[in-house]
Amino acid sequence: MSSLPDNAPTVPSLDEFTCAARREFAFLVSELDFAEEALPVSNVANPFQVRFIGPGCRVVLEGRSYGRALAVTFERLSGGWARLLDIMTLRCPSEAEPFRRFGDQRILLMHAARCTLAYASDALRGEAEIYAAAETQRRSLS
Repeated sequence: MSSLPDNAPTVPSLDEFTCAARREFAFLVSELDFAEEALPVSNVANPFQVRFIGPGCRVVLEGRSYGRALAVTFERLSGGWARLLDIMTLRCPSEAEPFRRFGDQRILLMHAARCTLAYASDALRGEAEIYAAAETQRRSLS
């Protein structure tokens, strides 16, 4: 994974998180016909979110743990959801490890964007099989 300049703050502000999320996931808009989606007006417990919506799914990037963790969720428009962590655990467990630990969200966003491109194109298209596999993976952990 990449590193940040020595003078980078240890925890990103809301603006820094939002800018980094937009920058790292810009490929969704420029290459895959997604658009940024506004946060819902009500019931937003965590403002550290950026959402993109495309033809088959919604991608939700959520900063967690006071700037030290990241959740990436794919919501299939026809029903169902999958976490990038579940997809990575199924397809490339070693690449899932950074999402299991605390780290700098900006670096985690870079890693998540690369992993999404490399391993989750079917989730971006809304293909049912990966959502079912991710659900099975989640249930096996509980």
